[in-house]
Amino acid sequence: MEAESYPERVHARIVKVTKPILINFLTLLIIPLWPLFFIFISPFLVYRFLVSKVAHFLDPNLGSMIRGISSLMSAHTPYSRPFNIVVLAIYLDNPIEKTRLVSLVNERIFEKGMYPELKQEIITRFGFHFWRNLEPSDFSLNNHIRLYNGKEENSENGNENNAEISQAEVLQFVGYLSKLPFQPKRSPWEAIIINNYRDPSKPSAKSVIIFRAHHCFIDAYSIINILRKLVSFAPKMSVEPIQTPKLGLGKRFLLSLSYIVSYPHELFKYGLNGDVNPWVEPSAKSASGKVNVYESAPIEIAKLKALKNSLGVSMTCLLNTIFIGGVQGLMKTKHQIWREFRLHMPIMLLEDSSDKLENHFVGISLNMKVFDNSIYDTLRHINKELHDVALSPQVSGFRNVTKLIGSFPVKLQPHPSRFPGATTLLSNIPGTLEKIELDGLGRVEDFNAIVTPVDNVGIMAMAISYCGSTKFTIAADSMVLSDANDKEAFSTGVADALNQLLAAKAKVIQFDE
Repeated sequence: MEAESYPERVHARIVKVTKPILINFLTLLIIPLWPLFFIFISPFLVYRFLVSKVAHFLDPNLGSMIRGISSLMSAHTPYSRPFNIVVLAIYLDNPIEKTRLVSLVNERIFEKGMYPELKQEIITRFGFHFWRNLEPSDFSLNNHIRLYNGKEENSENGNENNAEISQAEVLQFVGYLSKLPFQPKRSPWEAIIINNYRDPSKPSAKSVIIFRAHHCFIDAYSIINILRKLVSFAPKMSVEPIQTPKLGLGKRFLLSLSYIVSYPHELFKYGLNGDVNPWVEPSAKSASGKVNVYESAPIEIAKLKALKNSLGVSMTCLLNTIFIGGVQGLMKTKHQIWREFRLHMPIMLLEDSSDKLENHFVGISLNMKVFDNSIYDTLRHINKELHDVALSPQVSGFRNVTKLIGSFPVKLQPHPSRFPGATTLLSNIPGTLEKIELDGLGRVEDFNAIVTPVDNVGIMAMAISYCGSTKFTIAADSMVLSDANDKEAFSTGVADALNQLLAAKAKVIQFDE
């Protein structure tokens, strides 16, 4: 790498000094405008209330109105250009009979009247999105649960040519499904059965169920709720939320106001960064439209728990640090090393652990600093960031602000890709220590899960824990994840970060002794 010239160093110094001044100045200018915003939004709140009453009076088949962040996610409806689709691949030890899966879902969910959204479509009334009950003649589970034969997904005969389907083909199909719109006049979800799955990475798996649904009404926790209805026994799912302090109404209100003040600062700070992060560019020109999906090698949870206890950090902090090691490994293949980048992370709120199909999480953002020569220093920095975020206005404020923005009619809502971007997003999906069994279908051997990559996030990633191990599944546009070399670089980065932390653990123990 060529050394910077003297003029370049001077320019960099000037930018470093003047940019924070400009950001703070712009923030101070916009803060007095917030009262005007509340005056402006009040008529929309009244209008939304009236619409919610009148619409149900005019159409008794209407269900609930889609609100808050779910409304933002549904701004581009699931039937046109879906913004976010959650895709879960479930690997089983037996071939799957479609009739048995249809019968199980009908018996455990629909006959009990659970999760009405699974039988409803999304429609627009007076500018807002509603759920609407489908006519009995328009709904059939056979339209939502299908067999895949490698050529057309809705074949009733399954894999007619008995060709074996590999893990690479499954992940490629998962990436394709994450961008595929749902068919109109149907609820935005489906399950696709793949039989004749064969791959050395999962030798005991013989079939795959790929479940996908739109993020406006389902998140990872919601999918877990559905799965728990289909298993032979319902083991407790261990969830490790960030421990946010319990606050009264007054303090929560003040935190929301604090977030309202800090939000313009975030917009200006990351808006002025320009092309510092080439992976984050809200422009269709920078995307190929094809999604690639890769997974890392599994890591033993027992090893991670021992490591987090020795280093005195949370599992969330540890997973973030190891994941960043993988991202850094990927960057090196592209001759890019960033010392600082932004990570977006959904965290589960303790009061939102309900048995509903909804978004139980709230998004927070961490400003990551990477220390090339010390993964332990990176860990300490992330630990401090997580602690600060737990006490920050983000957790209470983000949800309240999105509720306000979601009060606008759909056409007036800003697209989520216009919010501050992030180099990557990492979501933690905890599972069970023992294997679960779908009743009458087979034992679940493994999981993979992704969310549709979006314009303002470079890589969408999930840390998926199951049966004593965890792994990272990453999804991104093929401009970011281009080939097998990228997969190898990410996996190597994860392994290197873990080994360095294990070495740091040994030093900590030696120091304590």
